[in-house]
Amino acid sequence: MDHTLETNPIEDGDGGTSTKIEVHEEEDCREDDKLNEVSDDDAQSSNENDAGLLGRGHRKRKPARSKCTPYMDPSKRKKLANETQFDAYRVVDSSKKDNLDKWLEKVVDGEELRLPFCNVSRKFFDELLGEEWLMSDHIDIALYHIRERAAQYPQLFDQNSCILDTHFLGLMDTAEKIISRLPRTKKADKLHSLATFFSNNRDVSCVNHLVRYVDGESSELGKAWKDCRFLYIPCCFKSHWIALRVDIQERKIEVYNSIGRVMHREKISAIENVLPKLICAKLDKTYGLQSLSIESIACPKQSNGFDCGIFTVKFIEFLLAGKDVSLIRPDYMREWRKKLAADIFSQFLDL
Repeated sequence: MDHTLETNPIEDGDGGTSTKIEVHEEEDCREDDKLNEVSDDDAQSSNENDAGLLGRGHRKRKPARSKCTPYMDPSKRKKLANETQFDAYRVVDSSKKDNLDKWLEKVVDGEELRLPFCNVSRKFFDELLGEEWLMSDHIDIALYHIRERAAQYPQLFDQNSCILDTHFLGLMDTAEKIISRLPRTKKADKLHSLATFFSNNRDVSCVNHLVRYVDGESSELGKAWKDCRFLYIPCCFKSHWIALRVDIQERKIEVYNSIGRVMHREKISAIENVLPKLICAKLDKTYGLQSLSIESIACPKQSNGFDCGIFTVKFIEFLLAGKDVSLIRPDYMREWRKKLAADIFSQFLDL
C-alpha cells in the first residue's frame, strides 16, 4: 500500500497561515491480482472436477459385491472382504443351481466331474439330491469345503478346531487292535512303549497315517493338532452317520446323533481309548493315558431313514460357526441337500 504526503496552506483563526498534512492511501491491487490469478494447470483441474460433478450424485460408485456372470468359475469371483455373518439358511445361489441342472441334463453315462480330490459321476449328485443315504465321498467333499471356507473367513469360524475325514475312525479301529496285541508292560513303561510304537512303526500304514493326522498332513487342508482344542470326526456305524466333537482340553467326546439313540461305548471305543494314547505319545507327554469321557448331546432328530449324513455335516458346520445345533431344522434338509449339491458342483461354499 502506497502512502502519499501532500501539504496545503490554510488560514488559521488569527489570519495567519499553517500547513495541513493530508495522507492519501492508494489501494495496491497487486495482492488482489495475485488472488485472482489462475494457472493453466489449475484451470484444467477445475474443469475436470466440474465435469466430474455432471450427472446425478457426486459420490463415486462402490464396486459390486461380486462381479460374476452365471458362466464364470465361482471360485474366481472377486468378492469384497467385508462379510460379517454366516447365514446357515441362505438360499441356494440360482446361478450355481442352473449350472448344475444344465450339466445333469447333458452329462452322459461314464462321464465324470473332477472335484478337489476325486472324480464323481452323475450318481454322486443324484444321491445327494434325492432321498438317498450319503456315502463317505459326499461327507468328505462337504467337510473339505467347510475347512476351506473356515480358512477363508477366520473371523467367522473357530480356528482352534480340526475337521477330520471319514477315514480316521477306521484307522483308529485298526490301531486299537494292534495296540491290544502289544506285550503288557508296567504302567511306568507303558507311555514309553506307546511312544516307541507310534515312532518305530511308521511303515505300518495305519500308524503312519495317524501320525500324519496329528501333524495336520493327512486330511485335505488339515491342521496340526497342537494348534487345536476341538477335533470334529464324522463316524459311520452300521449305515448310520453321527458327528463327534472331541474336546482335547476337557478330555471329553461329545456325540451328536440325529436318531437320538444312546451310542454304546464299544462303537467309539477306539476314539475313547486310542486317541489319548496317540496324543500322549506324539503331542503332549503329560496328557495322560486315561480314556476320554463320553457325553451324548441333545440335538434335533431326523424324521426319515436317509438324512443322517446331511445332519452330520450340519452338526459340524454349526458347531464350527459357534451356533447352537438346536437351531438345525429337520424340515430344511431337502433345501440343504440342494444347496450342498450346487456348492460342491461350483466348488465354492457361500456364507
